[in-house]
Amino acid sequence: MFKYHWSYIQMALESVFAHKLRSFLSVLGITIGIFCIVMVFTAVSSLEKHIKSSVESLGTDVLFIQKWPWNFGSDYPWWKYYRRPEPTFKDFEKLDNLVSKNLVSDGAFFTSLNGAVLKNQNLDLNEITILAISSRYNQVQELVIKEGRYFSPSDFDFGTNVAIIGYDIAENLGIDASNLGTEISVNRIPTKVVGILEKQGDNLLGKNNDQLVFTPYRFLNKSYNLSKQGNNPAILLKVNSKIPLEQAKIEVRGLMRSLSKLRASDDDNFAINQISMLTANLTVLFNGINVAGLLIGIFAVLVGGFGVANIMFVSVKERTNLIGIQKALGAKKKFIQNQFISESVILCLIGGLLGMLLVYLICLVSNHFLGNSDNTFRLILSIDILFYGVISSALIGVLAGYFPASQAAKMPPVDAIRNKG
Repeated sequence: MFKYHWSYIQMALESVFAHKLRSFLSVLGITIGIFCIVMVFTAVSSLEKHIKSSVESLGTDVLFIQKWPWNFGSDYPWWKYYRRPEPTFKDFEKLDNLVSKNLVSDGAFFTSLNGAVLKNQNLDLNEITILAISSRYNQVQELVIKEGRYFSPSDFDFGTNVAIIGYDIAENLGIDASNLGTEISVNRIPTKVVGILEKQGDNLLGKNNDQLVFTPYRFLNKSYNLSKQGNNPAILLKVNSKIPLEQAKIEVRGLMRSLSKLRASDDDNFAINQISMLTANLTVLFNGINVAGLLIGIFAVLVGGFGVANIMFVSVKERTNLIGIQKALGAKKKFIQNQFISESVILCLIGGLLGMLLVYLICLVSNHFLGNSDNTFRLILSIDILFYGVISSALIGVLAGYFPASQAAKMPPVDAIRNKG
């Protein structure tokens, strides 16, 4: 059986290499078509993975209690949510005392102060965002200290004038391990730098600790009324790994309604968000982009397929006499048909593999220039996409070769032998 099929491949390869220029021109169309499909899918898939990775870095097991819900859409009733109160540090303290530690392993609160000015001797930085955080923030969100230390319990209790600064902030202010403990000015408030964060790098979500300053909540609240002047405050609850997130969400919702003194008929005046709400929206978005990319790729491949079909009709005409001889010697219709379909499939597979090779080379070059940081966007050509590329190439080969092959198989042997091509 294997030898029988190998004879088709041998004849197909002989025909392909016997007409190199014609084969190259046929392959070129398929190469461009498969390149378009694989490149679009690779770019979209890589972008989706990178964005989801950035989103999930916020914590897939964390509940975010905020004013605004994350279920955005055309029917988003922003005017309703606008009237909601912002969560406060006092709300967090009350909730933290009420919530079961079997349900929530850690909790934190943060709010931001935008447009801050930092000074270190002659170096100034403007429009900096400061995050005022509670004591266990580093247990809920990742904060990797490169130099120095995290805030001590007394820093949080007494609101000590201390700060942890992001990598870029430290670099721009000229602070490193050698002068850690330097006193800088934060909106004219003397502040001691006790820690420098490890470089995080850019991500497509926009959350970048490299350009942030972290301070204890009570320190910043001494100079600013953060319950009114703070921006985007949120209560963060890290759910115990043994508890389903939805179950925790129901129990936390009940506690929040109790703290807010809402009646049974009242709507919630808060939102409990989770990362899956964002990733679900992203999945719908990227599915739409994939469909659009697939349609573009299909048109490109079809153009290449018509080119291969045209060449196969020419090949049938050239080999009419040979087809007649084969039929006279007893070759069946299936044998004749499979010759030309095999040739068409091999042409399309060669074109498809060249297209995928081009995508692979583009991925290598782009990733080389983009760098190797964990948070850097990288093009990833997955095995799944390669598999679909090969299957698409073979399928186009079958479709492009079927009608010329059928025409060859139906030729009467006597007429075919008389025809000189």
